[in-house]
Amino acid sequence: MSSLSFMQGFFLGQLSVVLLFGAFIKFFIFGDASSAAQSRPRLAREDSFRATPATAGKVSTRKKQASLLRKPPTLTTATILEKTYYNVNSHLPESVDWFNVLFAQTIAQFRSDAQHNDAILGSLNAMLNGSKKPDFLDDIRITELSLGEDFPIFSNCRIIPVDEEGDGSTAQARVEGGRLQARMDVDLSDSIILGVETKLVLNYPRPLVAVLPVALTVSVIRFTGTLSVSFIPSSPSASSPTTLAFSFSDDYRLELSTNSLVGSRSRLQDVPKIAQIIEARLHAWFDERIQEGQYYEAHQQLRVVAARYVKQQNWSAAVDILYSGAQALLKKSQYGSGADLCRLLVSVYQQAEQKPDSGSKVKLISLLRMFPPEEPGWKRFADEAIAWSIKTGDCPLGDADLHQAAGELYTQGRTLHLSVLRMGLDCPDGRLPEPNPYDAERHLVLGTSSAPEHLANLEYEWYTADDAHTAPLYISRAVLAYLLVGNVRDSARSMQIFLDRLVRDKSSIGIQDMKVGDVQAKIISSMPVMNFLNLLLLAVPRGKAESFRQLRKHYSGHLRDLGGWEEVLDRIGEMYFGIPIRRQTNPLFDMMGSLLGGGGQGPPQPSVRRIDPPAPPAVDLD
Repeated sequence: MSSLSFMQGFFLGQLSVVLLFGAFIKFFIFGDASSAAQSRPRLAREDSFRATPATAGKVSTRKKQASLLRKPPTLTTATILEKTYYNVNSHLPESVDWFNVLFAQTIAQFRSDAQHNDAILGSLNAMLNGSKKPDFLDDIRITELSLGEDFPIFSNCRIIPVDEEGDGSTAQARVEGGRLQARMDVDLSDSIILGVETKLVLNYPRPLVAVLPVALTVSVIRFTGTLSVSFIPSSPSASSPTTLAFSFSDDYRLELSTNSLVGSRSRLQDVPKIAQIIEARLHAWFDERIQEGQYYEAHQQLRVVAARYVKQQNWSAAVDILYSGAQALLKKSQYGSGADLCRLLVSVYQQAEQKPDSGSKVKLISLLRMFPPEEPGWKRFADEAIAWSIKTGDCPLGDADLHQAAGELYTQGRTLHLSVLRMGLDCPDGRLPEPNPYDAERHLVLGTSSAPEHLANLEYEWYTADDAHTAPLYISRAVLAYLLVGNVRDSARSMQIFLDRLVRDKSSIGIQDMKVGDVQAKIISSMPVMNFLNLLLLAVPRGKAESFRQLRKHYSGHLRDLGGWEEVLDRIGEMYFGIPIRRQTNPLFDMMGSLLGGGGQGPPQPSVRRIDPPAPPAVDLD
C-alpha cells in the first residue's frame, strides 16, 4: 500500500512539472493568436480607407517591403575605391594572365564547335546575301574562312574614374561623382581570313548580258588597341537597364591585307583599279559620315585605309588621305581624332624617311595652326613633328619653321601670370598656368627670323605682371638663350624690341644710347643688370676675353644674387671669348691616366664650339 502511494505521488509530481513548463511556454514564449487575428482585419480595414480594393493588396505589400528592406547608404566612386583599397593615383597596372588563359580556352572551344557545324557559315552567308545586296552582284559564296590560330593578349589593366561621357582626362575631378572604368591593352597578331567569290552581272540591255567573276580575300593580320569596360547602372527615369559596356579607344591600329582575282579565262591578280575603286568608295563614305556627324567611324576607317597604304609602301597615298582626313575633322572641331591623324601623318613621314622639305612642312604647319591654343592634342603632335625633323633633317635642333609654329601657338590665347616666375615655385601644386611661357621660349629661341619679336613681346607681357625693377630678369631669358644657341643677331634684336616697349611705357626712365657696329645698346642707370646685358651684347662681337672678365667683375655684386647665371656666363665665355670652363678633376682619374701613359691629364674633355666674332670696331668698353 505504501509503494502504491509512492508511485502515485511520483507521477503526480512529474505531471505537475510538465503542466507548469507547458504553461510557461504558452504564456511567456508564444504570443496570443487571437489578438494577432483580431489586429489583422483592423489593419486591413485601415488600408482599405486609403486604397481602392484593386490596389489594397499591392499597397500593403509595398509597405511591408519598404519596412523590411533596409536602405543602404549612398555610395560614391570615392567610397567604393576606399572600401576596396584601390588608389587610382598610385596603384600599378595589373597583368591579366589568368583572364588570357580563360579567354583563350573560350576561343578555342568556339573554333572547335565551328568545325562540327555550319552555324557560322550560315550566318555569314545570310549576311552577305541579304536584302541589301545590290542587283549587279550574283550570289556571294564563301570560299575560305579561317578563324586564326593565336589568341589575343590582354595586359596593363587599370581602373580609371570617368564622367558620363567616358572622359578620364581629369580623373581626380570625377572621383567624387563619376563612374569607374577598367582599361586594358589588347594585342592580337594572327591571320583571320575571309575569302569570297561572286560575279559582277551586266543586266543591260537585257538580263545577264555578261558576267565577270571576282574573287576577294581579306585578312586581319594585326590588331592593337585599348579596351574599356564600364558598368553603367540603370536609370529609372530614362527606362534604361543596367548594362556592361565594352568599347575600344579611338587610337587602335588594325592591319588588313586584301587580295583580288578578276576574270574567267585570263585572270588578273591584285588589280590596282579595284583598289582605287574601293578607296574612292571609302573616300565618299568618309565624306558622308563627316557631313552626318559620324566622326568616330570615319576616323577609324581612315586609320585602316592609311595602314594598308603604309604596308604597300604607297607613301604619297597615305599622306594624302591622312592630311585631307585630319583637315576635315579639325574643321568640324574634332580635335582629338584630328590630332591622332596628324600624329599618324608624322609616323608615315618617318617610315618613308621623308626629309622636312617645303611640301611636308606646309602640311604639318597648316594642320598645327588649325588647333585652338587651349586644345592639348596639338602639343604632342608638335613635339613628334619636331622630333621627326631632328631625325631626318639637317638641323640637329629641329626645323626652325616647325619651332616657330609651335612657339606662336604657345603664346596665344591667355594672359601670362607672374606666379610662373622662378620655375613655378609660387604656383599651386607646382603647376604652370596656360600658356606655358617656358615651352614658348624653348621653341621661339630655335624659330625663324620673326621669332625675336614674338619672344620679346612674350617676355614683356610676362614682365608687366611683376615689379618695375625686374625687367632685366625677363629679357635676360631671351638674350642669354639666343647667345647659348649662337644667335647673336636675334639676341640683340630681342633686347632692342623689349627696351623700345619699356621706354615707350615708362618714359621717366633715364636712358643713354650706345652703338657698336650693328649693335645698339641702351644704358639705364637704375637697372645695372640691364646695363650688363647691353654691354655683354657689345662685347660679344669683339671677342676680347679681358673685356668679358672685367665686365663680369664690375657687375659681380649684382650678378651674385641671380641664381644660375654663373654657369650660363661661363658657357658664353667659352663660346665667344675662348675662356675655358674650369672643370673638376678626379684624382683617381689622374692616377689611372698616369699609370696608363696619359700624363695625368684626367679624362678627355668634350669639345666646345668656338664662335669666332667678326672684326670689331675700335671702341673700348673698359
